[in-house]
Amino acid sequence: MAVTTPTGNSAEEIMTRAKVSDATRNIAPKMALSGSNWRWSGPNTSLTACGTTSPTNPISPLRLTAVAVIAAATIVVGWAWKIATWNHNDTLVPATTANSATGLKDGTIRSVEWPHTEENYVLKEMGFRIARKHAAKLRMMVHVLAFAVPLLAVLVSLFAGGILGVLAAVIAVLAQAPGILIERWLFFAEAKHAVTLYYGR
Repeated sequence: MAVTTPTGNSAEEIMTRAKVSDATRNIAPKMALSGSNWRWSGPNTSLTACGTTSPTNPISPLRLTAVAVIAAATIVVGWAWKIATWNHNDTLVPATTANSATGLKDGTIRSVEWPHTEENYVLKEMGFRIARKHAAKLRMMVHVLAFAVPLLAVLVSLFAGGILGVLAAVIAVLAQAPGILIERWLFFAEAKHAVTLYYGR
C-alpha cells in the first residue's frame, strides 16, 4: 500500500507545511518483483552419533550400552555370590561319617586297609585332594581372571567406545574364560565325597 505525506517546503529557514496530505498516491506496480518461494532442501549428511566424542554420553548404538551395563551388573552379582559361597563352604562339616556310611551306629569305625592296593578312578576323580595353600592361590586367580579383569574391561568399553571399547570387550572374554574353568575345576577338587570314607579319607 502506498503512503502519502504532507507536501510543502522549508526554503530560506521558512517552513511551510500543508495542512492536509497531498491527494496524489504512488500506485503499486502491476507485477511483483521476480523471485522464488521454493524451500531449501535439508542437509544431506547426518550429524555425529551421540557418545562417540564425549565419554559421558551413552555409546552408540544404545543397545550396546544396555548390554555393557547388564554384563557389569552380572559380574558384580556373580562375584559377590562366589565369595559368599566360599565363606559358607569353609564353615561346613561333613554330615556323612564312616558309621553312617556302613550303617554301624555303635563304636568308632575306621579303615584298616584299602579295598585294593592301587589307586583307581574313584580315588583319582572323587578322592582327589588339593592342598589348602594351592586352593588359596587358585581362588585368587579366580578373583582376578573371572571377575576383576572382566569387570574393569567392561567398564572401559562402556565409557570409551570405539576401537578401545571393542578391545576391552575382547580382553574381558579372554580373561574370564580361563577364570571360569579354574573355578569349575576348583569346585570339584574341593568337594568331599562319601565314597572316600571307605578309603579312610
